[in-house]
Amino acid sequence: MQAKTISASNLESLKSKLESFDQFKPTLSVCFSSIIFDSNKVQEVFNSVNIPFVAFSSAGEITNQDVTNSSISVMLFDMPTDTFRICSEPINDRTIYQSAFDLGNKAATYFDNSAMIICCSKYGLDGQSVINGINDAFQKDIPIFGGLAANDQGNDKVWACCSDGVYADGMVCIVFDNDKIEVNGMATSGWEPIGIPHTITKATGNQVEQINGRPALDVFIDYFGFFEDASATNTDTHKMISGQYPFQIEKDSGESVLRSPIIADLENRSLIMGGSVEQGQNFRFSASPGFEVINKTVKEFDSFAREDASKADALLLFSCIGRHAALGPLIEDELTGIQKAWNAPMIGAFTLGEIGKTRNGNCEFHNITSSLVLLKEK
Repeated sequence: MQAKTISASNLESLKSKLESFDQFKPTLSVCFSSIIFDSNKVQEVFNSVNIPFVAFSSAGEITNQDVTNSSISVMLFDMPTDTFRICSEPINDRTIYQSAFDLGNKAATYFDNSAMIICCSKYGLDGQSVINGINDAFQKDIPIFGGLAANDQGNDKVWACCSDGVYADGMVCIVFDNDKIEVNGMATSGWEPIGIPHTITKATGNQVEQINGRPALDVFIDYFGFFEDASATNTDTHKMISGQYPFQIEKDSGESVLRSPIIADLENRSLIMGGSVEQGQNFRFSASPGFEVINKTVKEFDSFAREDASKADALLLFSCIGRHAALGPLIEDELTGIQKAWNAPMIGAFTLGEIGKTRNGNCEFHNITSSLVLLKEK
């Protein structure tokens, strides 16, 4: 399988580049796009050149080792058409779980051994419910990778689309025959835990009300001395929080996943997280140690490349916008290290949440994390 990347600054350039191939005949595309481009127009471009695709809005685009804004990044594949299917599902007034379950029911009919790349568009969507719904539909755990659509224009508008649908709140996915196209990957953050373990003693969904029996916001302030991002506020009773101080939630598997507090509820003294948590879970606070995050992340991906996935035809990266905010231009050093480990074409997006495998192979929903997906024709 061949894979090629395209970066474009406007839709006219995108269409011209898609039409410029001679010998290479793409059968599938993945597209990450700034929100400045209308989703219907993006769909029109791909449909006009007859290339099946999935796309979603991002808060910054990655093409190989380069980061751009207000742009479009595309990966094109010439994989056999009988090795994948594209499907989608609106969310509308249903729960995230029910929408994901219905999407999973569709996807489960295609192949005996499936893997999935999914793009979700609904601001504040709980990615763990997406994973749970899909796996329950399949009646087993399958490899699931992807991310939540984001926005680089400072509002909560997001979108996802594919050849057959455009969604302001919905899910689009590629289902692969994992017997023919190997879909593998790993998610890692590099964030270091600090301080002693704590317990979430009261929580509902993604709202943490109490930590160690005390109001969650008060505990957060005890550690970090502040909670308000002065540049962004919601209402008189809700304030934005810097996403650079995530919880490292301990899982039954012995590994941890990150959950970022993103909003402080001043009236209830609670924290609203970037994904769901469970009452009784233990966690440690964490903070970015700067450049060490990059070194640790690249080292973990290098180890993964040597031990588990030495070759890949293409790489897709779902990286949290919080990492970009914390690391700034140093994020390109991380991208260089990741691509060097496989020496394969890569595109990526900065997202509002990431879905990917931990080192032990469990698919989880993450915040402030890089989720890398490897694709290779068997």
